[in-house]
Amino acid sequence: MANLYLMIFLWLMTVFVASDQLPQSQPGFAILFPSEKKLLVSVGAASITGAFDTLSVALVELMEKVEQSKYIEVSTKEQKENFAKQVRGMFSSQFLLERVSVKLSRIRSEASSLEHRFLLAEEMDLRKFWNSIAFREILAAVYDTKVLGSEVILVGWSKKSTPVADQRYREKFRDKFSFSVFLAPGLNTFYLRALRSDGKIAAFDSVTFFYKTQVQSDGPSPDLMHTPFHSAENEDRCLSCHSLSLSASVKNQKPTVEAECKTCHGALVSQKSSHVPASNWDCLMCHDPGSAPKYQLYSDKKYDASLCYECHADKQEAQSKPTVHPVSEDCTACHDVHGSRNDALVVDRVNTVCSSCHPDAAKTPHPVIKHPLEGRPDPLREGKELSCATCHNPHASDHPHLLNMPRFSLCQTCHKK
Repeated sequence: MANLYLMIFLWLMTVFVASDQLPQSQPGFAILFPSEKKLLVSVGAASITGAFDTLSVALVELMEKVEQSKYIEVSTKEQKENFAKQVRGMFSSQFLLERVSVKLSRIRSEASSLEHRFLLAEEMDLRKFWNSIAFREILAAVYDTKVLGSEVILVGWSKKSTPVADQRYREKFRDKFSFSVFLAPGLNTFYLRALRSDGKIAAFDSVTFFYKTQVQSDGPSPDLMHTPFHSAENEDRCLSCHSLSLSASVKNQKPTVEAECKTCHGALVSQKSSHVPASNWDCLMCHDPGSAPKYQLYSDKKYDASLCYECHADKQEAQSKPTVHPVSEDCTACHDVHGSRNDALVVDRVNTVCSSCHPDAAKTPHPVIKHPLEGRPDPLREGKELSCATCHNPHASDHPHLLNMPRFSLCQTCHKK
């Protein structure tokens, strides 16, 4: 009987600890927008706003899923000794690791790989990972004399924190918080935690966005809907701090438009590449302040390649070349009209975008057996990564298969014999 009581006690303690680590959404911690905690969007950035209990919450954290990869040469003793430093450089101070994968290329043998997974509750940061059995196993594998190269892939959570207990914060924002987030095509889930002053988690919640583009293979679930923010119901929650209507006298004054729009929409243009009209805050060039709901696209404008050609005349001229990419006039198939975490406003990594229409090129030997397609420095474009665009022009070309130059000349730029 004593053993039975002990088992029940241990079970109750387990439930208590688990609930203390990941409590569900509670009164005093509420997501205001998206109101249903899920939203279908067509741009690569969004905002999450909410309210917190000023008596119990001291810090609000946003946890964002991130993935990064790096090819590290380890063919020499010096490179092997530098491997740990290279991995260290991949970690940020606010990064928690969920999964690490290492693909090893070897001399005269098939490549091998290692993978380790961790729980979010473990809070696996750089210090813990550095002292883990997992990292020692990876390091031992890299030091194998037959290993020439390694591709390290880190998947985890990047944390952003807002110290909402700060007096200056309370004076400016009262009991509200807001986070700007960047989106990858497809499903994006963000976790939010409200922490008490002692560091304990007071509440836990999540928000889901589906960034709909033409490059992701999966589609949004039926319960994901597009809901414009600028409705009367949503705006009423923000009017205590923000003016959300532009008067007729300032609609053509960019500094005023920027001041009003940037507070919530700054993330659209604070990415790696941004579209000039968006970064200049020419918002009213496309968005109608008189629409209902407000700031929808002008109903009488054509948002197609003809609009893009007004600034990108060279892309229109390329349409007369011998080889033209069939989707080259569907600009938004590959480019975001505001900003992107990738070069040239591309909505995702170049190879991901290309393989959405050309899956065979990513799965079969291309252009020859064991030729790398990514994960290496681009030999033709300094500072960039090897990708489909190394050899192919994504718009149009004077050569077959959209090659950037004649086939043998292209090969000889890297393979000089």
